[in-house]
Amino acid sequence: ARVRAGVDQPPLTAHGPLEMFTCQPPMYHWLLDHPDQAVKLWRRLGAKCIYIEDRGDGRFGWKDGVSDIHWDIVRDGPRQRVWYAEGQVKPSLLLPMVSVKGVLVLDYAEGKDGNDQLAVRHQMHLIVHTDSRAVALATRVMGDSAPKMADQFLGQLQMFYAAMAWYLDQHP
Repeated sequence: ARVRAGVDQPPLTAHGPLEMFTCQPPMYHWLLDHPDQAVKLWRRLGAKCIYIEDRGDGRFGWKDGVSDIHWDIVRDGPRQRVWYAEGQVKPSLLLPMVSVKGVLVLDYAEGKDGNDQLAVRHQMHLIVHTDSRAVALATRVMGDSAPKMADQFLGQLQMFYAAMAWYLDQHP
């Protein structure tokens, strides 16, 4: 019911690029199951990224100042994973704190690339919902740039998992 409420009449949807990369699929799945550990691996390589905390029972979250988002896996199938997220964010200095709900869908497939190496193909889709009139107005004012920013976010999120899975495959 919470996922359905987050999907009905969303003010913002986005789609990441379809990507294929070589890796060990079990490592890719481990990274999906442990985003807090993936952050630690990225930081060891010198990347600057937000802290993700394991809140127990499959729930993860992050805090940034007053913003606080948590998410749960609501579907973990052989070719698709779905997360439901909710919390409060302060999107900018000019906008008030708003409650958000989101559904992130990851479609993926395991196989082999043209060189017969193990590979994963994936793509993410995001649906964000908020009842805030200020955010809805800001999204309308931004026009096409809001969905493009969301698409870029998904591209970065996909790279967060894909590049680390690839790197660990190349540098075990």
